[in-house]
Amino acid sequence: MLGQFPAASVIFRKGYVKQGPVVVHEERSLRDIWERKVPIIVEEGAWDPNRDKGELPAHSPVKTPVDPLAYLVGRVETLYGGDAAKSTVMDLAPFIDREKQVVRSATGEITTDLGRGLYLVNAPKAQAAAGFLGKAGPQKLADVTIECANDYAAIVVVPLDDKPIALSGKLLVQAGTVCRPTGWTERPMRISRKEGFVDGSRILSTGKAPWQVEKTRATVTIRNRALAKATALDPNGLRQADIPVERTPDGARIVLPPDALYICVE
Repeated sequence: MLGQFPAASVIFRKGYVKQGPVVVHEERSLRDIWERKVPIIVEEGAWDPNRDKGELPAHSPVKTPVDPLAYLVGRVETLYGGDAAKSTVMDLAPFIDREKQVVRSATGEITTDLGRGLYLVNAPKAQAAAGFLGKAGPQKLADVTIECANDYAAIVVVPLDDKPIALSGKLLVQAGTVCRPTGWTERPMRISRKEGFVDGSRILSTGKAPWQVEKTRATVTIRNRALAKATALDPNGLRQADIPVERTPDGARIVLPPDALYICVE
């Protein structure tokens, strides 16, 4: 997991993904807190028997609990010691599709597909796919297509020269796969829930050191005609080996090395 920080920190420090607008602004008076009134976004009552009644503040204009998926749409903020009457909630309906189980950020740059277990980032300077990519099939973003045979993986493409991916002369491709201790074993099982059953797993053994990292089985196509060279980097970011680059009509296609966290494409 530590190896997945470089691309994430570039995205954060450079602001390559837009900060979302405030979609929920809640003000909580101290009186409401002392009286154990629930926040407008709250877990189900079973999480806290002291607040099973789930009473919302009397003076709040918000009369029903807010969908917790609001966190995936934009910013959620709380002011303690404020005036509950000033709480506001943006209309979340355009961004949350409960039927399809898809949530889109208010900026349009992030999609969370809860049904398929996918998280997609699609911004001019940051494009990524994470989740159950093997079952989901190819993910075509604005300038990057990610094809992955791993059941679960995270693959990110970011520029290293502060230019949009489509125009960049130097890009970082970062890949992460499942990492577990040696001897980890589990078996499939069905888990009972109030709405029926869901598929899950029972852990039989948590294993021991060393940790085993699943080999990457993925291909990344970048629609940028300037790209001609790819280099695998070691965990320190130092050159390891050249990687073949297949030219495409509008860019380059690269089969990611099975044992490289980072690839520099130029």
